[in-house]
Amino acid sequence: MNNDDSLAFAPLERRFHEGLCLAAGGDYDQAGRALWECIVAAPDCADYIGQFLTNLTHRPQAAATGDALPADALKRSATKGDWPEVFKRGAELLLDQPRNMAALLALADACAAQGFAAAEACWVRSAVTAGSDDVAIQRWGAAALTRLHDYAAAIACWRRVEALDPSDEEAPQAIASLVIARSRQQNGMGSADASSAAHNTANAIQRCWPIYSLAGLLPTAASSGRSLTPIQQLETTIRDRPSIPEPYLRLAELYLEKDRDYDAERLLIKGREATDSDARVVQMCEEVSMVRHARRVQLAQQELTKADNPQTQEALAQAIKERDRSELEIFRARVKRQGCSAADHFELGRRLMRAGKLREAGEQFQKALADDSCAAAAALERAQCEAEAGELMQALQFYRRAAATARPADRKIKQQALHRAAKIAQRLKLPKLAQRYAAAGH
Repeated sequence: MNNDDSLAFAPLERRFHEGLCLAAGGDYDQAGRALWECIVAAPDCADYIGQFLTNLTHRPQAAATGDALPADALKRSATKGDWPEVFKRGAELLLDQPRNMAALLALADACAAQGFAAAEACWVRSAVTAGSDDVAIQRWGAAALTRLHDYAAAIACWRRVEALDPSDEEAPQAIASLVIARSRQQNGMGSADASSAAHNTANAIQRCWPIYSLAGLLPTAASSGRSLTPIQQLETTIRDRPSIPEPYLRLAELYLEKDRDYDAERLLIKGREATDSDARVVQMCEEVSMVRHARRVQLAQQELTKADNPQTQEALAQAIKERDRSELEIFRARVKRQGCSAADHFELGRRLMRAGKLREAGEQFQKALADDSCAAAAALERAQCEAEAGELMQALQFYRRAAATARPADRKIKQQALHRAAKIAQRLKLPKLAQRYAAAGH
């Protein structure tokens, strides 16, 4: 930030601190007005929004009935895509009605449209809290929080859906995939690489977990003679009826939510054998195995940071080798199974590329190109394969394809593709083309 920016920003920061002081003194009305001004001026600032929402908790909820004109004006502004007006009207409406759902949803959508992820998360969390007894709001919140990578909060939304509507068939599938995604995130399985992130935050979570139900399977207090926790209920069911897959899946989820990934892996290995390799148990066992290997790599990296010596270097190298071998085996097996997805081909391609098997990797990326959900990421990786093999014209073609097929959510992939395309064009002595790609990538 230059000096001019700093001077321009100072009054807003002063107004923010005035709002905090007013709130600390119990003047919540004036504090709300001050914080509202900050949000209107900087709608992407999560700190401002967080304090504004906290201040609202000290204000009484207005009656649901009343003048509908502010809400109508807000909807018109949102329909026109007039986001500054949405931020202004939406936050102002909350000053009078702190739990107004229309305002919270409009503000969240406005932030999503502007790419203000941290700010959007604030409004979404507030909306799902205000609409804790509304299944539709909880489903909407779960989808938004999943997209924002807040997997723990998304799981909480789906848990509310389960409680409100026990017959909901989508909740168990969503929770299963989100529990895995959360474990992957905690164990460093995300990546700064755009194509990897595309899989980890989209395809992995949208993987179709078959529906399962525990109806009639769990022991009750009456049948067991004592009150059991959910984990104890499932452990008892597995002991008494070991060939049924569903309790293994649910118990593994609960173990993972409590960061007991070792117990989850051990349970699923047992379940795989006891259920005659049920497809759902096998898939979850594979996911947990990858989480476990990622954690070993993470721990080895931490040890190397503490003490860089031949022993810790060898331990890290061995952990990486075992992870790569295991993941390659898992995805080779998946693409051989009936019903494998484009995401499986994509992930196998990444593992083959990591192993230096460029031709095989390219074949897998080519198969993944057929699915729009990962087409841009697959084209980007296919281009990298061609570039490493020295096929620069082919690489340029696939970088262009990655940029052309990128969806709005693939913005980073598009930027990366254009940036690399510019470098390839320079190597091919095409300076004007390189300049065009470089300019488009900014």
